[in-house]
Amino acid sequence: MLPIVFDWKWLPDRIIFMGYFWLALTIVGLGLTVALIMTLRSMKQGGGHGHEHGGH
Repeated sequence: MLPIVFDWKWLPDRIIFMGYFWLALTIVGLGLTVALIMTLRSMKQGGGHGHEHGGH
């Protein structure tokens, strides 16, 4: 069902599937990129507040 398969034909259902497939991959990739950027910014600002337990 992928374009690298020898008998690939551009049928409407496959075009729709590939469109949603690449849309999902793009959304996941953007989410991971935003999470990485936010993590790096937090680490750069010294935002390590999760490990301070205040007396424990």
